[in-house]
Amino acid sequence: MIRVVVFGIKIQDETDLLMTHSYLEGFEGDFDVRISFGEADEVPDAKGRRLILKIKDLADYYFCDGKEIVINAAAGAKRSDIATVLYGTGLGTILHQRGITALHASAVATARGGIIFLGAQGSGKSTIAAGLSQKGCPILADDVCAISGELEIMPGFSRSKLTSESYLKCICDKLPEEMDLPAVGKYLAPKTEGADADKIFGVCLLEETDGLECVISPVHGTERLKILLENIYRPAVENLYIEPREKFEKYTEIASSARFFRILRPKGFENFDLLIEKLLLVLG
Repeated sequence: MIRVVVFGIKIQDETDLLMTHSYLEGFEGDFDVRISFGEADEVPDAKGRRLILKIKDLADYYFCDGKEIVINAAAGAKRSDIATVLYGTGLGTILHQRGITALHASAVATARGGIIFLGAQGSGKSTIAAGLSQKGCPILADDVCAISGELEIMPGFSRSKLTSESYLKCICDKLPEEMDLPAVGKYLAPKTEGADADKIFGVCLLEETDGLECVISPVHGTERLKILLENIYRPAVENLYIEPREKFEKYTEIASSARFFRILRPKGFENFDLLIEKLLLVLG
């Protein structure tokens, strides 16, 4: 059993699945969320306080009122595959059940505040965060980014999930002997020193371009709100717990409180080092 603080939530993990990801300190006293193996009531309630995620040949995940995750693993399922779902959808669902904003994003801490990176799958969110971490910007979140009511990025997991190409570019010139997350074809970056919760300074939308130039431009007006709404983590789950007006007000506050940028980056790693240096100048 391990006890860690993730996204500001005190988690008692009786499965030890979070161990490979977490750098965060333990705690004393009561926990907020318990994670365990076992069976649970399969009947969800009408208000979504009990949800079930069934993945054939892997596991059933039961989410109970934002306070518990019970995992009923299939025979022969790999722990690394079970953990992959837990890191993302599992904790993302708990965040929504607890009323905490969750974006599909990576984030780093800088001297000016927290920087969030949004974008489509494969746009480079984790890779750019890992590149910035090598320049002294601690990683606050990878894949799931939690934002408090005070508009602070709550520290999540500091280990970026990277493809082999990203690992070789950002971490070192030799891959680990074993892939950490084979289900998604990713390696975990080495553990790094964590960072405290950080006020949001900037939000960056990543887009790939066929060109060779790295372009960073500001985003204004209602486009900011549109970017946020398009990058909510598991939006269908969030909609179970929030009224439309409340949702609009919440994301409007974020949109009006941070600087927004659109980043056009060349595909692959063309001019990647230049992009990192540009980001440090503009955002760091």
